[in-house]
Amino acid sequence: MKGQDKFLTEFIDGSRNRFIIPVYQRNYDWKKDNCIQLYNDLIKTAKYNKPSHFFGSIVYASANNGNRNDYLIIDGQQRLTTVTLILAAIVNLMKEGIMEAKNENLNKYIEETFLIDKFNPLERKMRLKPIKNDCDAFDKIVLGKKDSYDHKSNVTSNYIYFYERIQLNEITVDELCEAIEKLKIIDIFLEKDDEPQSIFESLNSTGLDLEEGDKIRNYVLMGLSSIEQEEYYENYWNPIELQTSYKVSSFVRDYLAIKQGRVAVIDNVHPTFKEFIENPKSPLVIKDVLEEMVGYATVFHDITQATKYSPAICAILKRLAQMDMSIINAYLMAFFKYAADNQETEEFYKKVLLSIESFIFRRLVCSYGTNALSKIFTTLHKDILKLKGENDNYADVMIYILLNKKGSSQFPDDNEFRQSFQTRNIYSMSSKNKMYLFDRLENGDSKERVEVIKSMNDGTFSVEHIMPQTLTDQWKKELGDNHENIYDEWLNTIANLTLTGYNSKYKNRPFTEKRDIKDGFRDSNLRLNSYVLTCTKWGEDELKQRRSLLWSQAERLWKYPTTTFEPKVLLPDMHSLDEDHSFKGMKITSFNFMGTQYKVFTWSEMITEVVKLIYEIDPAPLYQLVSDSSYDLMSTPETYNVKIADDLYLYTANDTMTKIRILKKIFAKYELEESELEFGIPVQQETTAEVED
Repeated sequence: MKGQDKFLTEFIDGSRNRFIIPVYQRNYDWKKDNCIQLYNDLIKTAKYNKPSHFFGSIVYASANNGNRNDYLIIDGQQRLTTVTLILAAIVNLMKEGIMEAKNENLNKYIEETFLIDKFNPLERKMRLKPIKNDCDAFDKIVLGKKDSYDHKSNVTSNYIYFYERIQLNEITVDELCEAIEKLKIIDIFLEKDDEPQSIFESLNSTGLDLEEGDKIRNYVLMGLSSIEQEEYYENYWNPIELQTSYKVSSFVRDYLAIKQGRVAVIDNVHPTFKEFIENPKSPLVIKDVLEEMVGYATVFHDITQATKYSPAICAILKRLAQMDMSIINAYLMAFFKYAADNQETEEFYKKVLLSIESFIFRRLVCSYGTNALSKIFTTLHKDILKLKGENDNYADVMIYILLNKKGSSQFPDDNEFRQSFQTRNIYSMSSKNKMYLFDRLENGDSKERVEVIKSMNDGTFSVEHIMPQTLTDQWKKELGDNHENIYDEWLNTIANLTLTGYNSKYKNRPFTEKRDIKDGFRDSNLRLNSYVLTCTKWGEDELKQRRSLLWSQAERLWKYPTTTFEPKVLLPDMHSLDEDHSFKGMKITSFNFMGTQYKVFTWSEMITEVVKLIYEIDPAPLYQLVSDSSYDLMSTPETYNVKIADDLYLYTANDTMTKIRILKKIFAKYELEESELEFGIPVQQETTAEVED
């Protein structure tokens, strides 16, 4: 490796130099703020006649199998591409006659020195070669194909910014070019013996700029030959990026959840993927994994775009997306692939999806946390296949599993759902969930739809309190002597809330005025107001009646499903270490640790195995805990002690909840997520006396 300081234009200049962005690099993603900062720096450099402006380093290497002057850009592609876009904007503005320079040949000089090698025998003569999708957009810009610009590309967006800003004449075109010529870089060339992959990972070890998906792309492609890189990128990685709309990090997390049965932290997807591939017990072939990922990416696209399936199925997918339920994408990918492979009917899809929608929304209304959803849906598909016999219906098995969830994972029944639906402070719900709720109540499954979500998003519709948030004397009189209690009980409940496009007009007016003024409730075409416009007053009786009407609708829209399925073998209930659950008197049949299941017969066996697995991760913290008796870890063998390793023993003659507390402390010491440990508890077991095991 050798480096030297050099002006950027000296680095780019060369009759045959060509700079290639390797396919393992991320796409060009400089934001507008980055472009503004660079252009401002160029203005300052010109106006204050600065001798130079440091512009970072560019790390590059000779391209394998390339021409003598073909170079791979290992680090610095964002800066190099951005400056090239400015130069292209100058050339195009001069060609179009919009801008002029003192040097009449300036555009020709820039084009032939920095942009195009017109004598290159290759069909593509541009000196810079971005990766595939960026390259297409870049070429259209340099070739001046204005009518076919790719406006979805970040390359095009930033080019247009420079194209328009140059026309503001803050500095002349000549001054701008002189400022670009003062950009100084550290030119770092990698020799044959240098390892581009190691250097690249070292340069990006902080992770400040690269997303997890970027790191995975580098991991997958960098170790391959240049020919294999092109093949893998073209056949696998680029299709994955396109099908997932470049949300690769989220997609890979969902893919890993399907394969491993646990959800990786989004900032830890890259190392989790590496561990998945490099599993010492059964290392995987990257090409086979990528082929499978392309298939799942297609399913991911169909789910998230919600356009491929029937209108009814797409409508449910869009509703789940409105509730921001990306947390269940891993399950949906597995389910949709299964359904397609088995050529299931539309009714089958609807039965599964409507049950899931009801499960999620009922829990939301009943204020159950979303943490449990991740655990439930990560293993749901596999749990279904474990219970499902050859003649059993997948949907019925799924419903059985959901209906039999307990505690924080349970499916609220009609009594619980009705109580929460009728009394909950709906007005305080998040905007996205209010939009979902009012859209569903307004439209149901009608083909004659009102665009509720769009209208709430753009401010056309807003939520209206029929009984206003501030009671006037007139309202107090209409509500009667009990107005304070009525106000406290009903104000923000669903019975008192509706939609209107004229919220500011209604204000705190008496009910009859809200009903009868122009554009009042009587003029409303919304189904939500069909009962309200018939009322002669608005008090507790009307609130009770509307509550009853809306509940009847909710009970139909979010049905509590039923199933006739009865399993031959019961799956254990799974409870994770982070749950507030009492295991007193309960038996254990298995545990899951970091996605792998282990069978055990006692809690003592469980804690022993878990501590041994943690020891394999890193023994040092366990030895550090030996001196702390509260962990029941010791350096010498005693009665009821189990050997973990040399000079490390675990005391196990304590009750179950003590073992849970010990594990929590150990997990805290290791900074492990408690959700990574789950216990399998036999279902329907009767609570007995505390088992000392």
